[in-house]
Amino acid sequence: GWNVLSCRYFAAVCERTLMHKLAASGFTRVEASRSGVTFWRDDDFIALNHAVETYPIYSPFVGIGRLNKTKEGFDCRDEVPLWFMVPEESPLRLYFNWTFSSEEELGEALQRILDELIQPVALPMLADEKAKEGLYKRFDEYRESRR
Repeated sequence: GWNVLSCRYFAAVCERTLMHKLAASGFTRVEASRSGVTFWRDDDFIALNHAVETYPIYSPFVGIGRLNKTKEGFDCRDEVPLWFMVPEESPLRLYFNWTFSSEEELGEALQRILDELIQPVALPMLADEKAKEGLYKRFDEYRESRR
């Protein structure tokens, strides 16, 4: 399956590169798998993964979200991709083109994502309840318009 193509060092490099800065913002719990890493602060999260189908050159993907309960009481994740939070005309919207094929390249891409997107865009959004709710609503509307 696809797991064979996943980047074996992805989680370790994400934690090494991002944990210190995210912990300073209250993200203290980490869940890691072969395909990604999720940093948690209460019910909010920042999730990072990569596209295995582009092996051996990977593309990073980042989303922010929250844990919700369904009507049936099950946990579900509402997630908004980071590109959706960036103005359409911004070249940062194409951050997934910052590809990597080594630990060093991944570290460089993650540092850039942290400096140019997570710190200035994602963290302030997650800190502002009203803005965050508006973001989830706009993304739901966007998804509905694409169906």
